[in-house]
Amino acid sequence: MQRVLAQGALDMQPIDLRASGPGDVDDALRRIGATVGPGSFTGLRIAITLAKTMALATAAKVVAVPTPLVLAENAPPGARHVVIVLDAKRGQIFTASFARLDDDDWAAVEPAHLDALSAMLARAPRPLAQRTAISIKGLTPGVAYHLAQCCHPIPGDRIVGLRREDEEIEVHVIGCDTLASGVDADWLDLAWGEGSDGGAARLSVILRDVPGALGAMASILGSKHANIVNLGLVHRDGSFQTFNLDLEVHDLAHLHAIIAALRGADQVSSVERI
Repeated sequence: MQRVLAQGALDMQPIDLRASGPGDVDDALRRIGATVGPGSFTGLRIAITLAKTMALATAAKVVAVPTPLVLAENAPPGARHVVIVLDAKRGQIFTASFARLDDDDWAAVEPAHLDALSAMLARAPRPLAQRTAISIKGLTPGVAYHLAQCCHPIPGDRIVGLRREDEEIEVHVIGCDTLASGVDADWLDLAWGEGSDGGAARLSVILRDVPGALGAMASILGSKHANIVNLGLVHRDGSFQTFNLDLEVHDLAHLHAIIAALRGADQVSSVERI
């Protein structure tokens, strides 16, 4: 108890110094942020009690702040996935995971919970294992090319190339809408080289708007060893939420296995490749 009281006294010192400066503390304080964990019982109790006491004295509003979200918000700007790990003692951890949406907000993939470090690491998103470089048959050696962003071809797709003057060859899936639009370019008959492995495919996934749906989707993708490169919330209404996500996959067969697993989940309404 003495240790708890001593900690409370230390916490109050900087607040007391600020309140004793120029101006009225009641006018200065509008909101008080208090962590709601996860964390140690004693630490959370001290923080919440202190916040409520100050709120009663100043009429400020208390705002509950989840610790994992605060840590995610402080991730480097280029981070797309964040896994939070906090020591819970006794060989356990508090963990939560987030994915950055297109508008830079963080979406909770797994809410904060107790777990084992080994189990969390097994589920965490990570780059695919070292892959054989993609090669394409039908191109003159040294000719530059790129994979079209409208159809996201991956090894296993039937592909063609579009050749325009003074531009790189653009590789498309044979059924791409761009090809059907009558684009003015020469077509090249192409095929994937032996051992080509890895690419990014795009899916549109409609989830039922129920707690844990996003986490269920992430668990399926993790179990199928797919890596989420990008995740965007496209639409949300009262019953469903639609996400576009870019996935790193090995090939077309790998993608088909992922789609089949997603379609078998109760939380998933539909899955389509786009």
